[in-house]
Amino acid sequence: MKARMKIRERNKPETVQAKDRTGSSDPYVSLQIGKNKQRTKTVYRNLNPVWDQAFSFKCHNSSDRIKLRVWDEDDNIKSRMKQRLKKESDDFLGQTIIEVRTLSGEMDIWYNLGRW
Repeated sequence: MKARMKIRERNKPETVQAKDRTGSSDPYVSLQIGKNKQRTKTVYRNLNPVWDQAFSFKCHNSSDRIKLRVWDEDDNIKSRMKQRLKKESDDFLGQTIIEVRTLSGEMDIWYNLGRW
């Protein structure tokens, strides 16, 4: 089974939580099905990001789930130290999980990413 999913995220009237000292964020989305991981581009200094990217995944089972997580990318000395210790240096902003069995063919579907 091959599921093709297009992600386009918008959050109006809500915005992404500002996690940087500048009062902004550098958000991106990580996608995962089983051990297969992909990610969107980072939208720098933006609290209202829009990703318009397409991703393809091979699904082996209709019970597979797509996990989408929104992160604020950090690139500074403190983040690099955190990354060495626990492998996650970026700030978590939100997530959603999509059941593959709810998808069919190519679809454009809008999902809420939970609370920022």
